[in-house]
Amino acid sequence: MVAEVYRQQQWMYDNKTQTIQDRIVSLSQPHIRPIVRGKAGTPVEFGAKLSVSLRDGYVFLDRIDWNNFNESGDLKAQVQAFTEYTGVYPESVHVDRVYRTRENRVMAKLPHTSQTAIAITFLVLNLSTLLRQVFCVFLCFKQNHTLFWGQLLTQVIIGEILNNKSSSFIEA
Repeated sequence: MVAEVYRQQQWMYDNKTQTIQDRIVSLSQPHIRPIVRGKAGTPVEFGAKLSVSLRDGYVFLDRIDWNNFNESGDLKAQVQAFTEYTGVYPESVHVDRVYRTRENRVMAKLPHTSQTAIAITFLVLNLSTLLRQVFCVFLCFKQNHTLFWGQLLTQVIIGEILNNKSSSFIEA
């Protein structure tokens, strides 16, 4: 193993490069490859890359690889595997932005399908806005509801202490 690391280092030095195919970066785990992600603070990550799918609450490992790969290339195969397994296409497909490649996007060729794709984009935007509004109303209601009961309880406790008598329930 050490001889292979030396060979790789010598080859990179002789060829004045910093990369080599299947470069060994760990003697204890020689299968691990560096994955350049370009993230702030952690430009390089190490470990396996995964493609997973979720069916009926169960997570399935569709692909695992120690080398870097673009997950978007797996999308069609994963949808096809789901369809073969269940007999129907998935109700919805949820992915990161990395999957929005030209190949994976809806190829709307007819005017009707193009209009549908555009309308669905606006539908998703509007549903996102509606969800945000409902969530805000829920939080406001929960906060006001909690404040009301908290204030009522505080008044009952203070009244009990001041009057030195047992509290009674307030009827609406």
